[in-house]
Amino acid sequence: MLVPVLETNYVLSTGPNSIDGSAVRCLKGYSNTAIGLCAADITKDILRNSQRVKSVSTLVQGHHDICHEIFLSLPCTIGENGVTQVIRMRITEHEKKMLHNSADIVYNIQKDITPT
Repeated sequence: MLVPVLETNYVLSTGPNSIDGSAVRCLKGYSNTAIGLCAADITKDILRNSQRVKSVSTLVQGHHDICHEIFLSLPCTIGENGVTQVIRMRITEHEKKMLHNSADIVYNIQKDITPT
């Protein structure tokens, strides 16, 4: 039996171009379907040992001179043991600087999180 979902409107911005949360959902669609499809696709690649390249979260310490122990999405080959190889991409100095900035932001947020 389908249960109706009550729409809760969240205002994302104010002004003449403001948009509420229900409008975003209508424009974007449901993300849970996409997440389920991605998980199924990755699982299929693991079970079939496909060695296909996918962008997945992996430990990036040591890649592109990142020294923090953090996980970010990088292109990786996926096989029966999960991530079997991280694909080394050529990136410009500007892209490397932006990647390091992202890594620093993630690291600075997670370093203050204590396990419960």
